Amino acid sequence: MNLLLYGSLSCVYYLSQYNNLINTNVNAIPWTLWCDPGLTKCVSLTGSPLHSVYIVIHDFRQPLVLRAARSALRLASRPIRPITSQAPERSWTADERPAIEAIHWSNKWRSLTYVNPIGLGEIVNYGAERASFVRGYSIKFSHRLSSSKRCAVIGGSGFLGRHLVEKLLERGYSVAVFDIRQSYELPGVTFYQGDLCDKEALRPALKDVPLVFHCASPAPASDDRALFQRVNVQGTRTVIQACTELGVQKLVLTSSASVVYEGADIKNGTEDIPYAAKPMDYYTETKIEQEKLVLQACDKEGGLLTVAIRPHGIFGPRDPQLVPILVDTARRGKMKFIIGDGTNLVDFTFVENVVHGHILAAEHLRPESPLCGKPYHITNDEPIRFWDFMSKVLVGLGYAAPRYHLPYMLVYGLAMLLWLLALLLRPLVAFKPTFTPMRVALAGTHHYYSCEAAKRDMGYKPLVSLTEGISRTVESYPHLRHGAP
Repeated sequence: MNLLLYGSLSCVYYLSQYNNLINTNVNAIPWTLWCDPGLTKCVSLTGSPLHSVYIVIHDFRQPLVLRAARSALRLASRPIRPITSQAPERSWTADERPAIEAIHWSNKWRSLTYVNPIGLGEIVNYGAERASFVRGYSIKFSHRLSSSKRCAVIGGSGFLGRHLVEKLLERGYSVAVFDIRQSYELPGVTFYQGDLCDKEALRPALKDVPLVFHCASPAPASDDRALFQRVNVQGTRTVIQACTELGVQKLVLTSSASVVYEGADIKNGTEDIPYAAKPMDYYTETKIEQEKLVLQACDKEGGLLTVAIRPHGIFGPRDPQLVPILVDTARRGKMKFIIGDGTNLVDFTFVENVVHGHILAAEHLRPESPLCGKPYHITNDEPIRFWDFMSKVLVGLGYAAPRYHLPYMLVYGLAMLLWLLALLLRPLVAFKPTFTPMRVALAGTHHYYSCEAAKRDMGYKPLVSLTEGISRTVESYPHLRHGAP
């Protein structure tokens, strides 16, 4: 096997036309490395055409990376003789940096794989890149990306999905987003639009991707049973089929803590609580079925590995549900009342912590790990009185906090009556009650969950406190402040 080694030993960039080359024992290949610290030099072992190239660079400085890429492209297309003299040094000018950025972000280029070496004889396998190092190919050289750091986010245009995409980019992932709509553009993200139930539309987004995050779901407030069934159940079946057929290694599902909630108190609930026998809405009903499908699809014998994340009460900047609905209700004068005695504790989870839980789960998911086929609660781990949380958000935005108490059972009974009335009149009149039985139950009962399993199995710890999360959320909604135009 012929190869080129280039640079120093800080990190390795790898590209091969062989999918399994990364598994080759490096000690079994005769090779020599010659480099001057801090400079990029090259040496080849044979005069035969190169089948593969290892490019070893001193650090992440982009000019150095680009220099290695250009030299490799130039040398790999012809036989190379051993180099015995020092390569000439030259400086880099400021006008070369825009070209580097263009190479980094252009979708036309293929990717090299980043592999971090522990030593000369051991290369950490972050996954095999299937691009070919062949004369005439256009190649994208990225100082951050590896084949295992390629992933797809299904539902990446949504509230949680976009935050997840942004954090993945920060951590060096390249991201493919599949969604029914594209709501933003980001460098390093490739968008695919289509119907989740259309496997052929989904396949391009998942091709050659080892990791998939599935966080697509209609908003719980939509109350459209057919839509929930189509997206959460039928769409998830399609995702699992596509992942299996395309050789995806890991699937991380965004589930919900509501899958065990039936309207009664849950205090420090663990993952072994049975699924709700009588789900309180169509969203919960289909999320239960969705989670079962994903967890049952886990195959530790060389197949798809799956895990489900159960967040609860997600909030944060760009939240399209909790804060806007709360403010709209306050503006209509309907946030003056507290349902129940106001002492019920609940979990609210800042979106950045939910994202953190997803990424930890993905990076800890291995055949031998306890995560396989299991659900995990992810919260801020700071239960708070439901109405204290609402008051903090409202007051932060300039609205009055609710003060007057209404009996829980009275409000719940009225909500149930209105829900039944809306159901009966749906063929004739379409209206949505402000308070559904599910919303009333969530506002008036205890429901908070233990994160001990996530702490134990994946090292989870909230990154953002509840106080800071509320502050950052309030600051992100200047247009919803009281008196804003």
